[in-house]
Amino acid sequence: MVVDYSKWPLLSQVIILVLTFVGASSESTGGGIKISRIVMYCKSARKELRKALHPHSVETIEFENQPIDSNVISSIQGYLVIYLMIFVVSLQVLFQL
Repeated sequence: MVVDYSKWPLLSQVIILVLTFVGASSESTGGGIKISRIVMYCKSARKELRKALHPHSVETIEFENQPIDSNVISSIQGYLVIYLMIFVVSLQVLFQL
């Protein structure tokens, strides 16, 4: 069975696209970005925004009541950047076909 997704409403297409990013819980083997990484990334972004407003503040990022090392946050940010770059390149290749 072949489905023509271009005939779907735009909202449905966007929902499917977003769901391809968030595809797994923290211990599953799904191919999407793990929810725990997204949570830690959002906490990191919030920390950086607060740091911009209050440059002398000292804040730690916690996940499940445990502090997260800055090296872990850096690796999560790098992972998300690489994941998004691969996704964008893949979309460009698909649209060229």
